[in-house]
Amino acid sequence: MPHLWTIAGILVIAISVFHCILGVTQVAPTIKVAPSAYKRLFAAFFVISGAYWALGGAALVAFANGEPTPLRTAIAIFTCFMFASGAAANAWATRGRHFGWAALLLVTILVAIGY
Repeated sequence: MPHLWTIAGILVIAISVFHCILGVTQVAPTIKVAPSAYKRLFAAFFVISGAYWALGGAALVAFANGEPTPLRTAIAIFTCFMFASGAAANAWATRGRHFGWAALLLVTILVAIGY
């Protein structure tokens, strides 16, 4: 079911774009920490994690229609781990009150089923 990888890739790219934009414009400026450098650090976290998710999504879209090869297997394992760990961390940090963990878990399930 290669179309599931395409759906998962497009979905996670959209998630990463929203994560970057909302994180930098809405969340990072409201963080109350002493040194202002920490605000930049939090903003960088949102952008870097979003970039990793977007790259994973691009790999899913690029290899969605391929035959089962070791590279495709590695992409499936890597992206499942990356998105599942992001979902677990999000659910733990927000105590399940943020929809991000469910979105990343959905992407993980789509990748696993589509493999």
